[in-house]
Amino acid sequence: MNNFPSSLTPFLVTLTLWTCPSLHGQEAAPPQARTSGAEAATAKELVKELNSAASALFDLAGERFAANEKRHAVWIMTLHDASKSLEVLKYTDGRITVVALPVVVPDGELGLRRYVNAYNAYNVKSADLKVKAGRYKEARELYSLLLHFDPQGALAEGVRRRLAHLEKLEKGDDVQKNLKEFMDLFTDLSPSLLAGIEDVRPTPATNLLEVSFH
Repeated sequence: MNNFPSSLTPFLVTLTLWTCPSLHGQEAAPPQARTSGAEAATAKELVKELNSAASALFDLAGERFAANEKRHAVWIMTLHDASKSLEVLKYTDGRITVVALPVVVPDGELGLRRYVNAYNAYNVKSADLKVKAGRYKEARELYSLLLHFDPQGALAEGVRRRLAHLEKLEKGDDVQKNLKEFMDLFTDLSPSLLAGIEDVRPTPATNLLEVSFH
């Protein structure tokens, strides 16, 4: 399972605590308010399923980011209302490309947003490393674009905090102290387990029906 930031799945935590109070040490509800054992088991299974889906989305996003990074392509992910267009929309200034995924049905937005947040979390890591290397202008551009295209998203508050420290670094204010405080925000995301999948050479097989992974 990938090391994805908890901020990407706040709804999972809320759901877990709301449906399963015993999971975090709360006293069980009185009999009239308590869910049945079957309902509690179903709720726990739902939380497990949602966490598994979030992890898979994070790996898929990480795979796409790694593929883009290999070809030196910088993408900022966001969403757009599919009532205006069902297509994936792209805009570029020649260096950075903004990719807007269409939200076709409301129920699909949450999954797409998790994917977008996961992808952009790798952008935050990339910008953080630019700050560490003293490439402040490039980092600020990435942070600013992330905020512009998702100002209320799961990553927004962390990006704003980074920008506050970056401003001090750009001014040369107590660089050592501010750089340390800045790097305290850094999350060293693990590479996706799927990274490089396109580079894996297939093993020749005369009959694919004879191949088994069980």
